[in-house]
Amino acid sequence: EKNLAKAIIIGGGLLVILYILGTLTLNFVLTPKELTKTTGLVESFYALVAKLGWSPLVAKFLVISLMFVEFGGVSLWL
Repeated sequence: EKNLAKAIIIGGGLLVILYILGTLTLNFVLTPKELTKTTGLVESFYALVAKLGWSPLVAKFLVISLMFVEFGGVSLWL
């Protein structure tokens, strides 16, 4: 029982840190004008990858990874 509480606290902390880091990354790399043009996370991925000069395949990989994460979250919730 002690391990479960510890894991929940550590996992929650990691989620908060990763969320903040992702948001800060988007805000530092993309200008406010570029961010205004995006309507969601997927478009933000494509804008970020284009701004960094990476292959569009990286954005597709991020989108597919996000899809798996969302499916995993839904399946755990059900």
